[in-house]
Amino acid sequence: MKLPYFLALFQGQDLIINAKVGRLSAKPKMPFGYMEIIWIQCEDKEWLINLDQQTIEFKNGANNFYRQAKINRKIHPICASNNRTDHTKYFINTIFGDIVIISYKRQLCPYFNKEFFKKYGDFNDCVGALISKNKLKYIDNLYSVII
Repeated sequence: MKLPYFLALFQGQDLIINAKVGRLSAKPKMPFGYMEIIWIQCEDKEWLINLDQQTIEFKNGANNFYRQAKINRKIHPICASNNRTDHTKYFINTIFGDIVIISYKRQLCPYFNKEFFKKYGDFNDCVGALISKNKLKYIDNLYSVII
């Protein structure tokens, strides 16, 4: 698939996690991509995290449900960290558990709680599809969201 593309990581009734996969700005000729932007919506709260620029935007009071930690670390290979040694970990707190996003690994780690499993069970109705350069299109009865 050509870069950039958009990926539906999770699609639930009250929780949506989408990502834009693009090239690292320090290595634009790499043949594969890294998560560049992550968008999370939980109920009416929204977080938009740019891993390349290490910035976060909020909607509807979402800034009260997050914290971040700065980390100085040289990552090998250095190209995987986009030639940076300053990195950020974002901790998003939702009613369904915590979601940790790590800029230097371009990684998203969900830590779901009992509320999540009570509502979503075995994930069967929560997995999206991918897939387009311009928009996300999801499986039946889920959402279409344009980033």
